[in-house]
Amino acid sequence: MYKNKKGTWCSDFIMDGVRFQKRYPNSTEAEALKLEKEWKEAIRKGVWETDVSSARGGMKLSEALDFLHDRYWQYLDDTTHYRVCLNRVIKAIGDKEVSELTTADLYELKDKMLNKGVNGKIYSPHSFNASLVALGTALRMLEGLEVVKFKSKPNFKGLQVRQVVTKRPALRDDELLSTKEFLYNRAKKSKALSSVELYELFIVLSNLGLRPAEYFAIELGDISFEYDTITISKAIKTHKGAGTIIGAPKNGHSRTLPCGESVMEVFRNIRHRLEIARSISKVEALKLLRGIKGNDVLKMTYYWVSQGAYDNCKDLPLDKCPITHLNHDTANRMWWAVRKHLGYLGTSNTHGLYVLRHTVASRLVKLKGFNAYKLMAFMGYSDIKSSLHYIHLNVDDIRDGVGISI
Repeated sequence: MYKNKKGTWCSDFIMDGVRFQKRYPNSTEAEALKLEKEWKEAIRKGVWETDVSSARGGMKLSEALDFLHDRYWQYLDDTTHYRVCLNRVIKAIGDKEVSELTTADLYELKDKMLNKGVNGKIYSPHSFNASLVALGTALRMLEGLEVVKFKSKPNFKGLQVRQVVTKRPALRDDELLSTKEFLYNRAKKSKALSSVELYELFIVLSNLGLRPAEYFAIELGDISFEYDTITISKAIKTHKGAGTIIGAPKNGHSRTLPCGESVMEVFRNIRHRLEIARSISKVEALKLLRGIKGNDVLKMTYYWVSQGAYDNCKDLPLDKCPITHLNHDTANRMWWAVRKHLGYLGTSNTHGLYVLRHTVASRLVKLKGFNAYKLMAFMGYSDIKSSLHYIHLNVDDIRDGVGISI
């Protein structure tokens, strides 16, 4: 007995080698359990006629996908990952019966996704590996639940494709200074809140190396103004068709980072704006705006409040207020102006917002004594292999003993 994503209680069990499924709309858990018990009694007495097509092993890949999603995957932060990966598999090799899958089907999947193409599309090694892992996970779960019994269990060993890891792009010192100046002048000229917030995002990300998704989830309470630190414990999970969800960071663990003066200045300015926005109404802000002279920063704060930019914080405690209105779409769209300013044109996204994270990591490993393990803790990596992408030992590093100690 389980509850699907629509809140309906469902039965899914096997009896005498036959799989039985049934839903109980508008029933409580107790009522559904009672009905399931009566149904099982009817099956044992032979009152219920079984359908031969529902025998164990008759489940198709699409049915397996729905079954596992309703039972388990709908409760994950990323509710679409397994669905997307298994749909790729179905497009490539067809909606086959799970019990009849063989190793040959896996090689067919590899050949079509990487060489022949699926509906004219050639997939990357990363996409193929993700689909292969998702399929393997699904098959292990189905076998463990005794929902399917394989005629010839497929062997996944050695099928994953080796991915060539290219050098992570990073901004040079002169490019960082040029970007800072460009964004500052743009914010000063336009006086739009989004431009000011993009400048603030740049200062924080270029100093702390946060993932953009982590920055968008920061609340004022995550910042310690007493100790000049910030705790990263959340991240925005944006999935197509599922809206915006706040979940754990990518590695599943929180971390606390020290903040320099430039970062703390940004956070103090944000706190000042939020305190003003929560203390006055839009009408009061408009009156203060008309009466103030000089002090452009305060003037623009009153203007933004009068336009309702901070209405979402009115009913929230101060420590629960988000520090930015930006999200993935708006920030990435505005970042294109920076790429154009630096001369990184074209459709490649190698110098998107994430380049700031790569820049911080590349700069940190050059510090004496800052090895791969420290980088892993600072950046929030779950695997030291991610840190090793930024480690480039030279003769001086080895001579001075600065290199990683592995």
